[in-house]
Amino acid sequence: AADGGRKGEAMTEEVFALLAQSCALEEDIKPDSELKELSLDSLSFVEFIVRAEEAFGIEFDDEDLDVGRWKTAGACAEKIEELCRRKEK
Repeated sequence: AADGGRKGEAMTEEVFALLAQSCALEEDIKPDSELKELSLDSLSFVEFIVRAEEAFGIEFDDEDLDVGRWKTAGACAEKIEELCRRKEK
């Protein structure tokens, strides 16, 4: 795979680790963790987006840069997987 074989669970864990770095929280991030509960504001969300783009070699669409569009950590992981699949084509 073009993403170095990162799929499913491993990729999700990596996304959650990037989220944790951006939130500066010590709690476990789960798929249903709400971003607002992780105290992820617009600035720290952009930080997360930049880290994710660098880590996965992807680029988010401008409309995806609004933290208000995102509800959960799982939604972020799904979007990143989708962008990785799109990149492979």
